[in-house]
Amino acid sequence: MKKYILISIFFTISLQSSLIQWSNNYHISRQKAKKENKNVLLFISTKKDNPYCEYMQKDTFEYKPIVKHINKNYIPVRLFVENNQIPMGIKFFTVPSVYFLNPKGKEISRRIVGDITPKQLEKILNKIKISKKKLHNIF
Repeated sequence: MKKYILISIFFTISLQSSLIQWSNNYHISRQKAKKENKNVLLFISTKKDNPYCEYMQKDTFEYKPIVKHINKNYIPVRLFVENNQIPMGIKFFTVPSVYFLNPKGKEISRRIVGDITPKQLEKILNKIKISKKKLHNIF
């Protein structure tokens, strides 16, 4: 019996580490970002059937190199337009949208609107990692 419990715990831990650890609270995430000296990756999507949001969640945000990079370097926040207020200062107009923000909530790079492939996001994240300057010109 102990053996099965240990296997179950190990499986749960390994499964969690292979997924992005999304928060659903923007303000608490910003506080955490300040403490950990990280930026915030904000993903705004919908709960309704939307193939673009589903693609981002199931393909792009489950691609292992992206999961590892985001969990290590960002405080990831996912908000659903149906039940979360869009934070003030976010110029939101469609889903899916991805924003790179500093801990104060200021946009540090252009938002990504629409679905993008795992390889495209990986390329963007690598450019951001290389350049800690203003990132408005990397896209």
